Order: sequence, then C-alpha cells, then structure tokens
Amino acid sequence: MGSVISNYIVIVAISGVLSVLLALFAYYKKTDFLGIRAFVISSFTSAIYPFGFAL
Repeated sequence: MGSVISNYIVIVAISGVLSVLLALFAYYKKTDFLGIRAFVISSFTSAIYPFGFAL
C-alpha cells in the first residue's frame, strides 16, 4: 500500500515541476504578448499546490 502512495506523490511532484518549467520557459521567452506576466504568475502559483499536496 505504501508503494501506491509513493507513486502518487511522485506523479504529483512531477506535475509541479512541469508547471515550474512551463512558467520559466514563458518567462524567458521574449514575446510581446500582454498576458505573459499573468500566465507566469499563474503557473508559479499553481505549482505551489502540488508541492504542498505531495508533502
């Protein structure tokens, strides 16, 4: 049973890492899109939840 829980934690942590990587990619990609700042902030804040949930 512990194996199922640890697998779930890994999947949730990977989701958080992917959200952070997506936010970093959008931040360093130089575009003139007006909503990029809101997207980056949203991605970073949505990445906090999986890391907190995985604990």
